[in-house]
Amino acid sequence: MSEGPILHGELRAFSIADVMGLLNMTRKSGMLKCKQFTLEKEIFWTEGDVTFAVSNLPEDSLGEFLVARGRLSRKQLQEVSQKVTGESRLGKILVRETILSPRDLWWAVQTQVLEIIYSLFQWDHGIFEFSNEAEEEFEKIQLSTSTQNIIMEGIRRLDEWGRIRERIPDVSRIPVLRLTAAEIDKRVELRDTDRKILTSIDGRRAVLSIVKESGLGEFETQLALLGLISAGYVELQAAKRSSASMAKFLGIDDDPILVKQISRFNKFYQDLYRTLEAKLGDKAHGRVQGLLDIAAYEAAEVIKGLKIDSKGGLAEADLLSNVADLPLDERARTLIIALNNHLLAQFQEFGNILDKDLRADVYRTIQEYQQRWRT
Repeated sequence: MSEGPILHGELRAFSIADVMGLLNMTRKSGMLKCKQFTLEKEIFWTEGDVTFAVSNLPEDSLGEFLVARGRLSRKQLQEVSQKVTGESRLGKILVRETILSPRDLWWAVQTQVLEIIYSLFQWDHGIFEFSNEAEEEFEKIQLSTSTQNIIMEGIRRLDEWGRIRERIPDVSRIPVLRLTAAEIDKRVELRDTDRKILTSIDGRRAVLSIVKESGLGEFETQLALLGLISAGYVELQAAKRSSASMAKFLGIDDDPILVKQISRFNKFYQDLYRTLEAKLGDKAHGRVQGLLDIAAYEAAEVIKGLKIDSKGGLAEADLLSNVADLPLDERARTLIIALNNHLLAQFQEFGNILDKDLRADVYRTIQEYQQRWRT
């Protein structure tokens, strides 16, 4: 019988670095669960050392991680997933079918687990619970990185994300080279990561596209871009296409409906964000982005990879791009449900600090869409 958590609290009061440092110092064994609404991430401990981590966010799964890093195609993932059972897990099947080598699998699991943990350093709200529950049997591959190093890297990434968001506030922006890649290579000693990003910059791809295609992950890709921007070799430009022309470019025939709905939701997001900035200051961005990341759990095909802009809105071009592969008769419904759920999450989290008129207007809108687009 479980005795319940022996340590619990709110991440507004204690950072994940503080909590992990305490568990490491006191050499605890058990499970640390962090929650934001329906989103849960769990870190497993043995005598003060982190051994594994899991998440219920689909994009944190091993399969999605491998697809994002270019180690597995979407088709391969779909085919292999059908063979997964309680006894045959995804990693084991990938090695058995020679899609991955044992060394590649070891790297993938290690990196995937670390990315789950590092993502928690960006949480400035939510709850945590630590229990002395016995560890479940996970993959035989467990972390080989010390907890102190994980904490230090998590803090470093948190600092870097602040710098990244200042210079790359919107992933729909298009990086443009100010010199040729060859000229840049002559002037500075480039890392392999930098060279890979440079070859992806063609004046047409947005930051989001480069992240998806690089196989380096969101953090490493945007950090490399930040370095190139700071050095003056790359500049960001607004997308040249309007939302309507982007939709036409993507072949979205119901463009007027989609663009109109995105515009309406963005107005509410921006109105809410102005209020939050006045009340919360610099913390507003992280709080709203956290809610958007949670929304990705319910609607990954629409929300995945999106970041709020400096006004709290979502880039229309990126939303249209995300739904472009859906069947025509599903696009509007899928998009609107996802956007309405994000609005509902903000209303539930911040409704008590909104003025009476805005609160009533947002509530009416949520109800309207819930009745019209029932799941």
